[in-house]
Amino acid sequence: MTATKHLTLDGKTTTPTDPARGIWYGTGVCGYWTDDWTTLVTLGPGIPACPTCKAFGMQMTAGEWEKGVAAARRDGEHHGYTAFVASHNRHCFKAEGGPHAAYEKATTLTSWLPAGA
Repeated sequence: MTATKHLTLDGKTTTPTDPARGIWYGTGVCGYWTDDWTTLVTLGPGIPACPTCKAFGMQMTAGEWEKGVAAARRDGEHHGYTAFVASHNRHCFKAEGGPHAAYEKATTLTSWLPAGA
C-alpha cells in the first residue's frame, strides 16, 4: 500500500495533520479537492490537475482551508455545506453539473426519494 503523500506548498514532505500542508482544489465545475498529492495527475510541464476531468486548480494551506470552513460555520452556513464539502474529498463534480448542482441535489428535502417519485 502506497503511503499518502502530504506536501507543503513549497514541496516539502509533511504530516496529514500539519496546517501548513497543501490543499489542491479544482476550479470551475470540477470541485475536486485533496491534500494527497499522489491522487492528482500532472499535465504539461508538471501542472497538477484533477484526475477525472483534467481541470487545473488552485492551492492553499490546510490552515487557510480550515479557517474558511470555520468561518462558514460561524457565519451561518447553508444547510449542511461543510459536511457536504468534507464528504466529497477527491470527488469531481463535473459529471454532476458542478459543485452547486451536486450540493443542491444532496441537500434538498426530497433528495432521498427514488427518481421519478
